[in-house]
Amino acid sequence: MSPLKWVQRNIKAFGGNPNLVTIYGQSSGATSVYALMLSPLADGLFHRAWSSSGTLLINKDLTTVSKDNLKILEATGCTTLKCLQQLDPTKLIQAMEVLWNFMDEMSDLPTKGNFDAALVIADGTVIPDMDFKWKDVPFMIGTTAQETDSGPIPADVRTWSQQEYIDYVTKKLDTFSEAISSNNRFQRPGVSVH
Repeated sequence: MSPLKWVQRNIKAFGGNPNLVTIYGQSSGATSVYALMLSPLADGLFHRAWSSSGTLLINKDLTTVSKDNLKILEATGCTTLKCLQQLDPTKLIQAMEVLWNFMDEMSDLPTKGNFDAALVIADGTVIPDMDFKWKDVPFMIGTTAQETDSGPIPADVRTWSQQEYIDYVTKKLDTFSEAISSNNRFQRPGVSVH
């Protein structure tokens, strides 16, 4: 919160308005915008928000993440801070795979139970709990073209028909609830969007 407090104290010196501060973030920065939208510590520090290609995946609290971190620590084989500091980054990434595989899980459509990591947590302070209370400020959400093109997408996706694409999306989203696709929330050939 320190940078936002600094902006509040100093924005007038740059010709700005402390009552009209907009925060913006792209990718991981956009995920931080979501966190700030939920944090009571940021109340009154900004007045508009813009998130581009972020994720609103806040699925764990501090206790759960602490247990997850112990699993990663055990997978590294380290028992001291010095060992962790000297650990080859590749080995750390491999150790993290005890919980999740970033490239496989972040570059495809979501599937229930597939992504168990936490990008932002309800830590009890910045985000007090899992009972989210959004700030009442104008909020623009968007995406960046090809944000996750680095991942394994079906090789033939560019040749898919509309129905093949719909079937792929349906298969992924129906892992959450068949109601998602049965409610026709996306357009199917010959079916209007509700």
